[in-house]
Amino acid sequence: MGSGAKSKHASYPVAPAEPATAVAPPVPASEAPAASAAGEAYTEALSELEGVQDYEGLTQATAAVLEAQSALLDEGWPPQLAAEALKGLKAQTADYLGNLSIEELQELAAAQGFEHPSLVGWNTPPGGQHPLVHWLDPVYGPESASKLAIQAKAAERYAQLAAGQTLNGLTLADVTAQEAGLPGHHPLGSWQATPAEVVGAMTSFSQALAEAPPIKASG
Repeated sequence: MGSGAKSKHASYPVAPAEPATAVAPPVPASEAPAASAAGEAYTEALSELEGVQDYEGLTQATAAVLEAQSALLDEGWPPQLAAEALKGLKAQTADYLGNLSIEELQELAAAQGFEHPSLVGWNTPPGGQHPLVHWLDPVYGPESASKLAIQAKAAERYAQLAAGQTLNGLTLADVTAQEAGLPGHHPLGSWQATPAEVVGAMTSFSQALAEAPPIKASG
């Protein structure tokens, strides 16, 4: 389909998937007395996280867990115990998102403001973590360098398609058709990128790469 230059399979950093370990148990009484409001909030937040049914519930429960963990640290919770709990939290959020289909990930990402989610994850190996799993993970902030790099890669590829190139065997019309049903979709021809905007997208991508941790994963 289409003709033009072929895109090189670029790699960019994303946070690695955490081992599939269980979320740390509620704070032991010896570390956080039952009377502690933060300890009770943490236990309740973990319970809510276990029963999440949708992405909104996942983000809300994760935020509650992180807030309670911060409060416990202020109360003297041992850093090692907090680190283990955070590791378990990351494993749980990644597991939830990792069980979604690519189509579900793309729809969720588009609903959260990600532009052109079909343009990332082309090089994800079988069993590997799709970039959108990390981008959607509520444990990591929206301005983290690794998340910005994922969006920047999609913007870079879209700019190339808009310039008439063919990437991964796809033209701009093909991608527009693929994304027609996604939230926030814009019809073909509505994207009016100027040369300066194309350069800006590529500059943002390069800057995000420079600021991200030196961990490689295919896009």
